[in-house]
Amino acid sequence: MLSPGMFAATSAASAPLVPSKPATLQPTVGSVPLVPQSAPAPAVTPSVGPPAATPAAQIAWWKMTLQSEGILLPGPSLQLGFKTDFRPPRGRIGIYFGNLGGGALSISACAVAMSDGSSGGLTITAAAGPTALPPRGQALMMVQLEHASPFGPAVPALTVTLAGAVGGGAGGAHKLPVAPHRFVQPWPLQTADSYFGWWRTAGLAERQASFAWAGPYDRMRAKQQLAAGAGLAVLENVDPTPSNLVGAGYLATLASAAPPDKVANASTAIFCLLRLEVNPQRGAARLTVRSRHAPLADSLVKAFAAAFGNVAAPIP
Repeated sequence: MLSPGMFAATSAASAPLVPSKPATLQPTVGSVPLVPQSAPAPAVTPSVGPPAATPAAQIAWWKMTLQSEGILLPGPSLQLGFKTDFRPPRGRIGIYFGNLGGGALSISACAVAMSDGSSGGLTITAAAGPTALPPRGQALMMVQLEHASPFGPAVPALTVTLAGAVGGGAGGAHKLPVAPHRFVQPWPLQTADSYFGWWRTAGLAERQASFAWAGPYDRMRAKQQLAAGAGLAVLENVDPTPSNLVGAGYLATLASAAPPDKVANASTAIFCLLRLEVNPQRGAARLTVRSRHAPLADSLVKAFAAAFGNVAAPIP
């Protein structure tokens, strides 16, 4: 079984898990710090375009990357919802359009592409979107995804342009909650020695966040969120602290859909290792992720910091 010291970062010692006020926490994730929400953020103002990038909107978006369905745009005229089905290295997302108003909506353009304009490692095949929605009408647009190679930080985005009087020709690009961890498969490492051997692999990118746990700590619920939300195998008898959780997964692509220990050249396989340290009595938590693919480590930390601690981070 591993000792706590085995998880220390190779570049610098990890900071002690010390309780502090949420407003003073400064977890680091790459070059951009995660900023914990120190007070309830104002409600997101509904609009035709994407919700404003308030802390509340950022937290909501990162939480949606762990969920199978949700609301991207609440209204007031156009509502956008989604439902996902991911079976790495493939996935699909259904986008639901709803007209909440009393007048017809005319949609002059509707498309899905990577937010930075590149292919981004994802092959995106989108069905034609709706061109019009009657009052209180609904429509469905299906998007098929194939994970050809690791992508990130850019994500797929839905661009909608409304025409006519309602919306004044406005629209916007709505980032779909399809982060790199959507294509993670569980990696059930059998022993602590095996886990630690991969943990200290040279050249891994590390991302870390410290935050105040939101509400009472429920270890079983957190374990379920790691498995269901990000496809990780949650490993028992690895971390010596009973309240902590350890997980492992690998990134499935069209070219490689097997874990590193099951392929001929393990150096090319993309994996991720996660450690969640929690002090239930003090309500303090620290999340550390290591991976060969930095955007994967980054998205896992941001998503679970939002889910567990209501920590805001920029939407990619």
